[in-house]
Amino acid sequence: MKVSWAETPLVLNDEFRDANVSPRKDIKRIVDEAFDRLPPREWKVKVRSDSAAYVQNVLDHREGRHWEFGVSAEMHQQLKQEIEPLPDNTWHLWKIGEGWRDTGMG
Repeated sequence: MKVSWAETPLVLNDEFRDANVSPRKDIKRIVDEAFDRLPPREWKVKVRSDSAAYVQNVLDHREGRHWEFGVSAEMHQQLKQEIEPLPDNTWHLWKIGEGWRDTGMG
């Protein structure tokens, strides 16, 4: 597991894990330790995680620290039913990276 500072190539925290260790194990601790390694000042924190962080106590923790966050989620039937009726104009392009080209595939 790795936590990096997005604006720099700096890795703030990492932890090598055996293959049988759940990716959800100690997510709060590892991210908090990374935050504690930042230079002291007022930080605007944005955390992006895969679905391993899609756990209510982790989401509550990040909300409680007033961090912005995005977490991927498995496309369960209930979520799919909520998303499908949304109009196309609900979705907005967030960012186009360098070298990106529109292939017409999404």
